[in-house]
Amino acid sequence: MTEASTIIVNRGTDPDDQLVIMIPIGQIEPDPGQPRKEFEPVALQELALSIQADGLQQFPVVRPCENRYRLIAGERRWRASQLAGLTEIPCVVRDVDANRAFELAIIENDLREDLKPMERAEAYGRLMGPPWSKTLEQVAVAMKKTTDYIEKGLRLLNLRPEYQDALRRGVLSHAQALDLARVPAERQPQIFRMYVRGADSCDTARVITAILEVDDPQIQIPDEGETDAAAHRFDRMLAGIAGQIGRCYSKPTLELLGWVSRGSLDKNLELVGLLIKQLTKMQDALRQAKARRTVRSSASSESAA
Repeated sequence: MTEASTIIVNRGTDPDDQLVIMIPIGQIEPDPGQPRKEFEPVALQELALSIQADGLQQFPVVRPCENRYRLIAGERRWRASQLAGLTEIPCVVRDVDANRAFELAIIENDLREDLKPMERAEAYGRLMGPPWSKTLEQVAVAMKKTTDYIEKGLRLLNLRPEYQDALRRGVLSHAQALDLARVPAERQPQIFRMYVRGADSCDTARVITAILEVDDPQIQIPDEGETDAAAHRFDRMLAGIAGQIGRCYSKPTLELLGWVSRGSLDKNLELVGLLIKQLTKMQDALRQAKARRTVRSSASSESAA
């Protein structure tokens, strides 16, 4: 190991912590297993200007590796320091192995919110595989997050590779990707097409619900006779309401109603509000029925093909 310059401060009693020392930038190398893969050029340039003006405010964390130092965390700061023209930078040195270094890299980046959604999902997934083989609960404890947070992050690994790439490139938003990841891989293209054509988010959510229903063996679909009878009652009721309103309140009558100042206005407003609320529920049910029909039709077409 080429000797770095003067030690400037002791970092404390944590067994993972060593000393902060000045290290020539040329003796530092990135870790190929680093969870963070993407660095925005504009943001790097902005950070470089900040370093030129105010110095490096947070030190990269490195570990000894053969005759060099390998980054654990702070690759963005190391890159920006090079752009700023620095020849050496202060670093926290931790004498840990590659496995511990990866854990520390995830924790550091996650706490600083430097990881993008797919990077975070892949990092959590690696911790749950060999050589770490951590449980969901152990990952949550290590990351200082709830199990729900970790589970939600891991959901993105259910995306097809092309949609993981779409998330990385910003074609899919994080929220869209999380919803898409709930859908079985073979049905994800249907939802992705809805996103691309700008379908209403509520319509998309209904189709996702319908897809999950179709694939859930626990959901019992009512028999055809029962659904036909319910549909007939609903049609008659809706037609009756529409007919009554149409006969009683033509446009001129509704305009006159706007001038009414007597009678139980509050009670009538309450009843109209209740009617609107119930009709909105019916409207939502009809839209969900349309989504179910679309999904079942699509599934039938695919099986026939």
